[in-house]
Amino acid sequence: MKELREFFYTRRGIFYTIISGIGYGSLGIFAQLTPSVHTLESSTVRGLFLAFLSLIVIFASRSKPICSKNEFLWILASGSLSTGVQITLFMAYSLAPAGDVNAIVYSSPLFSGILARIFLKEPLACYDALLCTVSIAGVFLISKPEFVFGTADDLGETSNSFKGSLWAIGCLILYPIQPVIARKLRQDSTQASILTFTFGILALSTSAILNSFIGGWTIPLDAKEMFFLIGVGISGFVGAHFLNVALETEKAIFATLSVTVLTIFITYVLQFLIFHVYPDVISGTGIILIGGATIVALVVKWREAKETVVQQNNDPDTKKKDATTQTDLTFDNPAVDYQI
Repeated sequence: MKELREFFYTRRGIFYTIISGIGYGSLGIFAQLTPSVHTLESSTVRGLFLAFLSLIVIFASRSKPICSKNEFLWILASGSLSTGVQITLFMAYSLAPAGDVNAIVYSSPLFSGILARIFLKEPLACYDALLCTVSIAGVFLISKPEFVFGTADDLGETSNSFKGSLWAIGCLILYPIQPVIARKLRQDSTQASILTFTFGILALSTSAILNSFIGGWTIPLDAKEMFFLIGVGISGFVGAHFLNVALETEKAIFATLSVTVLTIFITYVLQFLIFHVYPDVISGTGIILIGGATIVALVVKWREAKETVVQQNNDPDTKKKDATTQTDLTFDNPAVDYQI
């Protein structure tokens, strides 16, 4: 049992990013299954579940309170950026084709890595940049943006597409900053549940206000659609929360890259299983690219974790510490922070 816990503990960041990708991938499918619900209303429900479920985690794990004004300001900045990303992404999708928006927004992991290199001094290896480039190319092929592949629409849509692209660029500016701030806070021992709760409260209030003026409120009468709306909230919580958890141990570029490509890959798999949507040759090539990039990134992190374990086992100081504590990697060890 101790070996199993040690195995999970040394690779916990990889597992958390996979769970986050599954959550975000499921979120898009649940949103497609609630067509009669306004997007802002779905965003409000997601914010409600983020706040409620993270509050349960806070009390269950006895998370430490915010200790300083500086920490509070950074947490508020993280939540505000997450809310800004959600709103700008909604505005972009409402004005521009989804392919154009995805091609712009999902190039963010590379910029997250650059920002983390500048402000957090995290290493940015050549394979990191290469995997990001391959993933961006895959997203580009999957989304098939109209500004490259063309469109049969009339020229009357050009103005809205341009405005939507501007919103997408705004989202691209905000998107890479949030993981870097969350990474800094997690390194300073700020609990992930605190970050998720702040995001949930801000998203809930902002989306509710905007929906009251723009979308209007509707109550799904269909029990199945109500169930899918609850799925939007739960999957949104899983995606956001476990990304914050993963940022404790994983570099910003790896966490955002893995979650982004896993989200796209899992979304396509679920679309095939549920809606029987078959990708064409171009989209299939993009799926292969991002799938290959994800596998390579996970294998590299897996080997790094294995090498870390070997180094710790060969370190005499670590052996001495293990001999005296006996419970370094157990879940009931108060010296090890397992709170999420």
